[in-house]
Amino acid sequence: MDGVTTAVRDPQALAADTAHARRLGYAGKLCIHPAQIGPVTDGFAPSESELRWARAVLGTGEAVTTVDGHMVDKPVLERARNLLARAAKPHTAP
Repeated sequence: MDGVTTAVRDPQALAADTAHARRLGYAGKLCIHPAQIGPVTDGFAPSESELRWARAVLGTGEAVTTVDGHMVDKPVLERARNLLARAAKPHTAP
């Protein structure tokens, strides 16, 4: 979980911080203002290309194989399952 972006009136800073946190492997970010919730949620949502990748991986079954030239084994299958599960959860703001 990434820390807060204190510049609550700077959506560009929030977007940059969120994108950076995602590249580092974080799956979420703490928010200190209600206006940050939607952009942060959107920033961590799986992209269409990630969803296509996850569906392709899960379409291979449980055997070790390759998708787009990359090895697919149990940890990769779990990553694909988790990505699709995150995408299926509805976004609800308090």
